[in-house]
Amino acid sequence: MEALSCRAADFPLPQRDLLLLLGFRHIQTGNTSDALAIFEVLSVLLPNEIKITQSLIFTYLKVGRFNCALNELDKLADQSYLDPVTWLLRGQTLSRLGRTAESAKAMRMYIRLRNTRVLKENLLWK
Repeated sequence: MEALSCRAADFPLPQRDLLLLLGFRHIQTGNTSDALAIFEVLSVLLPNEIKITQSLIFTYLKVGRFNCALNELDKLADQSYLDPVTWLLRGQTLSRLGRTAESAKAMRMYIRLRNTRVLKENLLWK
């Protein structure tokens, strides 16, 4: 039996967006196990999509799989070093793992990057 394979180029954006929305809807309605299944599949199909990985990490936090969240964050570290959402997720994950000093550093980085982004956006609108 031949294994199924799917490349990111074969996966249409409307289907990806629909699955993302469905995953978010599952989170909103408390069906975190369904959301987790969707985000895990999407992260395998599209491993370089930062927003999908962040959604997976958020869902891991919701279901209490903190070590899984940290593993995903470690994979994402080089790819999204300047993304404030990644630092926020890292801070929350480390906090839940009881690593408060590291969590505080991550949250400070989140605030710094968020403030920098807000400042840049305000300058663009002037």
